[in-house]
Amino acid sequence: NNVSGILHNQADSSKDVSVQMFSASKMQNQSMKELNQTVEQLSVSVNGIAESATTLATLVTETRDDGEGVSSKMNETVDISRKGKAAMQDVSAAMQNINNSVKKLQLAIDEVEKASEEITNITGVIGSIADETSLLSLNASIEAARAGEAGKGFTVVASEIGKLAQTSMESVQHIDNLVLEIKSSIGDVINQANDSVVNINNSNGLIEKAAETFDVIFENIDTVGALVQQMIEKVDQVEDEARNVAAISEEQAASAEEIAASSDVLVEQANSLMTNSETVTNESNELTNSAEELSTQIGVFKIGS
Repeated sequence: NNVSGILHNQADSSKDVSVQMFSASKMQNQSMKELNQTVEQLSVSVNGIAESATTLATLVTETRDDGEGVSSKMNETVDISRKGKAAMQDVSAAMQNINNSVKKLQLAIDEVEKASEEITNITGVIGSIADETSLLSLNASIEAARAGEAGKGFTVVASEIGKLAQTSMESVQHIDNLVLEIKSSIGDVINQANDSVVNINNSNGLIEKAAETFDVIFENIDTVGALVQQMIEKVDQVEDEARNVAAISEEQAASAEEIAASSDVLVEQANSLMTNSETVTNESNELTNSAEELSTQIGVFKIGS
């Protein structure tokens, strides 16, 4: 009876322990499953971070390449603009030379105009002399005619003088006409020269404004170029950090995979433990039943004595 009681108590204790072990193993199994899911989610997240970091590094590299392309284009634009500015300066210098030449031409035209006025004055004097000569020739012819035969020689001389005076008058008139034409042409040239000077001055003003605009463009391009260079430097820093993040994320992903593998092993072990606990529980139940049967049988033997 004592043996059966002890056996029964031992069976009950084994049963309680096995039940507790089964419950604990079941909880551990559930915890391992949850841990496994968490680790899998962590692995997925870390892999996503690694992929995103790699993509970011690629985008940063492309951005840096684009920035360097923009910087190169800006440098080309600066070179072209400088050449354009130099060409404009050459044009401005050439226009200034033309302006100086036109001014010299105006001075020469003024001298020609003064000379024309002087010629007009001289031809006026010549014309006056020719008129007086013609008048004197006429008077000499009249006096020679009065002198009769003795004045025939004077008549011939007076006639020649008259012809010379007439020729001189015609020449003076022709010269006056030429001088008038020259003055008219000079007036047209002066007007055209003045218009040219005005146009040249206007062109110079536009060129100077364009040169000032180029200076502003240069300053803006230099400023933008400096900003682009700073951007490229910052992009390089971001690229380095992105690659570091990608490398760290890859290491974390590998660690997460190792943890996931370990958690899978733990889950299997927990399942095995739970299975063993369940087996122990069943055996404890069987042992309890056997103890009860044994106790019953022992009781029968006791009654029989």
